[in-house]
Amino acid sequence: MKMLNGEIFGAVQALNTINEEKWPVKGSLGLIELGQILNPVIERIEKVRNELVKKHASGGESITPENENWGAFTVEYNELMMAECEVEFKIVTLPLAVNGKDIAVTPITLKTLEKFVAFKEV
Repeated sequence: MKMLNGEIFGAVQALNTINEEKWPVKGSLGLIELGQILNPVIERIEKVRNELVKKHASGGESITPENENWGAFTVEYNELMMAECEVEFKIVTLPLAVNGKDIAVTPITLKTLEKFVAFKEV
């Protein structure tokens, strides 16, 4: 599936959030497999992002809007996030409830994960 780097990179926090929940074995295995597929892509994106920070941070390890090179950084960062990559994975299906207890997920987490995870009644 063709995806934008930004879609994958943006899903990291949401995946970390749902990985903290207890899921049935099938769902847990699906999340592990998804992580194994996405982690190398995320690491490549992070490596390039770190190189951009070093390039534009004027000797520092972070960059903020106050930095004189912020504009150039954001242009290159946006190019990185808009670049497409090919990633093959199965959408992970997770239940809406586990042990009779509804799973609570924020709307932003659901939106971020919509290409990766589906929640269904079991």
